[in-house]
Amino acid sequence: INQSIKPRSVIGNGQFMMFPRESYEAFGGHGAVRGSVVEDLRLAQVTRELGRKLYLAHAEEVMETRMYRSLGEIIEGWSKNLSTGAKLTVAPWLAPFVPWAIAVYQLVIWVVPPFTLLGWAFGPFGRQIGIWSMSTTGLSLLFWLAMCARLRVLPRFALLYPIGALATGLLFIRSAVRGDKVVWKGRAYRSGDFVTD
Repeated sequence: INQSIKPRSVIGNGQFMMFPRESYEAFGGHGAVRGSVVEDLRLAQVTRELGRKLYLAHAEEVMETRMYRSLGEIIEGWSKNLSTGAKLTVAPWLAPFVPWAIAVYQLVIWVVPPFTLLGWAFGPFGRQIGIWSMSTTGLSLLFWLAMCARLRVLPRFALLYPIGALATGLLFIRSAVRGDKVVWKGRAYRSGDFVTD
């Protein structure tokens, strides 16, 4: 059960969502979130706004999904979702800043240390910077090894975490630059998302 009482603190995953008919009709179903480009998250938030319970279940053993079929679709899909979704999870005054903050976090925490480590190994960086970059990169690698184990991903993929973080940071920047103007599958949208306390 998602026990948060704040709508912006819950999450919904659009691949497979189930509602009792009474609950779904109580908030107007998908019509209630027709102005949202991150409708699964908004459905979860609207459900919580009405005081209803939410359950999030991992069911990877009984179903699977393929969200995108090409690199272009991955870039467009995540550019559509990341900034808007991030804004929906924080207080309205903080929303304009959060996509940029996440991008900076990704780059500074996950990308800068391993690249600094390379610079220390082959370049002019001093000993203190080398120790910092080595320890930070080591801790990050341990974190991603644990995540790979938890998600049942081959451990060797943990070594690629700086590339993934760089891609994620750039996608957040691309999504934030677009703002509320979204283009998806040839159609232009303007997000009308808003979450109350």
